[in-house]
Amino acid sequence: MMKPLCAIAALTLSFATPLAAQSTSGLTLSSLKTYAYDSVVSWQERDFRPAGLEEVIATEGMVLLDVRAVFDVPWTEDLTRLSISSSDILLVLPDGTEVQSFGSYEYWGMFHTNASSASASRPRDWPDEDQDLYYHSVFLVPVGTTGALLRLPADDGEPGWEGPVEVPAVSAEQDAAMFAEFTVLDVVRTRTLALADGRDSRAFTSPMTAPEGHVFADLDIEVLAFAANEFDGDGRFYWHTYDFRLTGPDGETYPLIGERFIDKLLDSQFNGVAVGDTADRRAIWLVPEGAAQATLMFGTSPVAEVSLDTPLAD
Repeated sequence: MMKPLCAIAALTLSFATPLAAQSTSGLTLSSLKTYAYDSVVSWQERDFRPAGLEEVIATEGMVLLDVRAVFDVPWTEDLTRLSISSSDILLVLPDGTEVQSFGSYEYWGMFHTNASSASASRPRDWPDEDQDLYYHSVFLVPVGTTGALLRLPADDGEPGWEGPVEVPAVSAEQDAAMFAEFTVLDVVRTRTLALADGRDSRAFTSPMTAPEGHVFADLDIEVLAFAANEFDGDGRFYWHTYDFRLTGPDGETYPLIGERFIDKLLDSQFNGVAVGDTADRRAIWLVPEGAAQATLMFGTSPVAEVSLDTPLAD
């Protein structure tokens, strides 16, 4: 089961730069939060790796500075789009060293080695509606650094921003599973998956049969979103099927076969649910026929115990 919402609030506390520290370059800083980590788990190539096999990013003598900023954009009739390349955004250290970002969180707790650009578009019904610029990225800075200058350069008449950011005390990175609760509503075990696709004269069936000694475990998983795990403020929790793992009592990882979509079986699907709402998805794993218990994991965290001791449906 998931941590209560108060735990989320506690883990999201960070240093907030005073909003008085503004640039005169055009963008207006609305909020700025920073986090610092000794290490983070990379989700860059983990999609189908076994549970417990984690690529940990850590560099001796360095900390990872996570910068999350929101800016008000001075939209005009001429300014309809703002885009600043990740390679142009710099963190300037006290000794003048310029540092580029090396990664970011695709969703909170899911670190990827892709630097983020800063981009936003003017709303269609502007000026009645506004659109802020959300910027987030992670930089490597030397241990002992207490502050730096973040520079989003102005270019060709587009607004930019420059101002101080502080490097807070090191903490653990956020857990990708902390933003939702995961419940296994039902488990169906079968030897054969009845699959079909196409329509009319192109309709066909494509059953899949488990190898000897194994069965399919079809899990109906309910996801209840506690909080958004993205940064642009749309209030949703997002995940892919391959963010889950199903492990046995000895820690072995059972193979993910895919997620059901109507009568098809897809390798993975991209899913999202609004905060406060639930979504049900059916994911299927191949498990030993004699397995009685398993653990469902989301990312690196166990989120539900699963009973596999149910009669076969076929």
